[in-house]
Amino acid sequence: MAISQKAIAQAIKDYRGNVTRVAESFGVTRWAIDKRVGKSPTLKKVLQDARDSRNDSVRDVLYEEAVNNRNITAAIFIAKTQLGWVEKRAVDVTSDNKPLGGIRIYLPEKNPDAN
Repeated sequence: MAISQKAIAQAIKDYRGNVTRVAESFGVTRWAIDKRVGKSPTLKKVLQDARDSRNDSVRDVLYEEAVNNRNITAAIFIAKTQLGWVEKRAVDVTSDNKPLGGIRIYLPEKNPDAN
């Protein structure tokens, strides 16, 4: 059975870019759908648009959870993945709040005490 490009495009939209579900809806393998999509710039665009839309929906839910429901875990996740926040641990190496001085690091081949 030949599946029309129009039917595949509609199924991609209906299943929001889930190629496995598209394939199951036609009773074919995922590989068969991937092959058709790979040969068609139109289907590639439909698939990318469907996946972008799905990702936008996930972002919306996460944002709503963080902001409207004040979910701290969701807010931290957004801050790290979207705002560039990074957890850092700073080590203050001082003596009486003054920087330590006179520290020398010798590599084995440059060590003046080596025999």
